[in-house]
Amino acid sequence: MIKYNSPTQLAILLATYNSEKYLKEQLDSLFKQTNQNWTLYVHDDGSKDNTLSLFKEYQKTYSNIIIVEDNLKALGPKKNFIHLLESVEASYYMFCDHDDIWLPTKVEVTLNEIKKAESQNPHKPIVFHSDLTVVDSNLNIIDKSMWHYAKIKPEILHHPHYAMVSCYMTGCTMGFNHTAKITLALNMPDNAIMHDWWIGIQAAFKKAIIISYHQPTILYRLHGNNDSGIPKNTKTKLLKKIFKHGFQTNYDKKTKIFRQQFNVSHYYFFKALYNIRRYINI
Repeated sequence: MIKYNSPTQLAILLATYNSEKYLKEQLDSLFKQTNQNWTLYVHDDGSKDNTLSLFKEYQKTYSNIIIVEDNLKALGPKKNFIHLLESVEASYYMFCDHDDIWLPTKVEVTLNEIKKAESQNPHKPIVFHSDLTVVDSNLNIIDKSMWHYAKIKPEILHHPHYAMVSCYMTGCTMGFNHTAKITLALNMPDNAIMHDWWIGIQAAFKKAIIISYHQPTILYRLHGNNDSGIPKNTKTKLLKKIFKHGFQTNYDKKTKIFRQQFNVSHYYFFKALYNIRRYINI
């Protein structure tokens, strides 16, 4: 695997696949950021459209776009993002989806919050995530707060017994330091739900410093081709998730890894059941 050492502190990681429809708007929002001290790394998953041609057009104007070229294709979004993370060395990292719009201060706010937390917690893994504004394919606002829209209380979901059953960090809002990359993000198992779920659950169990920023930093575009979308939580859905993961997921405190097995006595399973009323805003 080719390793890229970022010339800037911040590496923005963008995984693409047939992304040309909304990609230009996303790229334009990156180059309108108040902080421009970053490098954009792109790995394409085998697009059949003009995604790569669009990047090459932007490279004529912007020197901080690097296309990670190799023979790895059809990885899917979670493995594509982790592949980028494994390929790049930087001080800080942010995931970027191809179809959103970053608000102008996203990079500035994210880095400021992480660095402030680092000054108070040296050598600790720091993970930042934020609220999002939900919009439709034409950028009309559906809800000013995704956390309101999806009925999420992020501070409650930081606890390990909740993290197992809800992807409470949205990857496209995440930023984290190099320590978090090394201790939380790598060695993702194949059965992980998504890359952001994996980092979120690792952060919860390993007591990382988690920053939940209650202002939106992006416009999250909700459309028919989203890889994940925003499922609204209900008590019935949560109970199904809790039973599923409570029976299947076991965290081994000695080895600090997850094992899949039948385990109805798992502490976090019962803790989540007991606290279901506090789980979300319903």
